[in-house]
Amino acid sequence: GRHLPGRPGLNPGCPPHVTAVGADGATAVFVGNDRTPKVLAGMALVPLAGHTDPVNDAAFSPAGDRIVTAGADGTARLW
Repeated sequence: GRHLPGRPGLNPGCPPHVTAVGADGATAVFVGNDRTPKVLAGMALVPLAGHTDPVNDAAFSPAGDRIVTAGADGTARLW
């Protein structure tokens, strides 16, 4: 992914990075060490709470309507 330091609303102690961009090119998922991936859709930043350890990766479904995240807590979550 691409490193985007200082993005508003994200944990400044954990440089977030984009791990997935939706097929529409307007939606992205950011992950980092704060255990909460964030979806940027337009101007909205939506947290996806549920992991108990840092989130390592994220991907969009082929249809673009679902997101899967993988965490260091050994879980994968479908959103």
